[in-house]
Amino acid sequence: KFTGVGQGYFAFAITGAPGADAGQIDPASLRLSRADGAGGVLTPNLVSPGPRPVVQDAASPFVGPLCGCHSAGADGYNDLVFQFSVTAMKSTLSLSAGGDVTLRVRGMLRDGTPIEVTDCVSVEGPKGKEQKK
Repeated sequence: KFTGVGQGYFAFAITGAPGADAGQIDPASLRLSRADGAGGVLTPNLVSPGPRPVVQDAASPFVGPLCGCHSAGADGYNDLVFQFSVTAMKSTLSLSAGGDVTLRVRGMLRDGTPIEVTDCVSVEGPKGKEQKK
């Protein structure tokens, strides 16, 4: 869930799987946008201050409806975890309270192969806790 409050960073992870090493993704190539085309495009935080992209086993892939979720954690495969400024997400992606928003991340593997992933966030008012769905 994305509450749109705070001055920090909102974490995303592209999960790895057998035959899909998320460590091969070029973090500098990543671009976040709304799937509906509204708003602009963001790049993840790549330098200090703030969290930089890391390759670590942080999550498990979710198989199910786009806005569904689970609480499964690490699964033994490396994931790419990267973060975006909350302030930039609110303004650039035109996020406002009320409903689910489908987001798209596009980028490249280090060998030049294009990638694209989608997920959604639930945008809530300021009383919620910031957490990806």
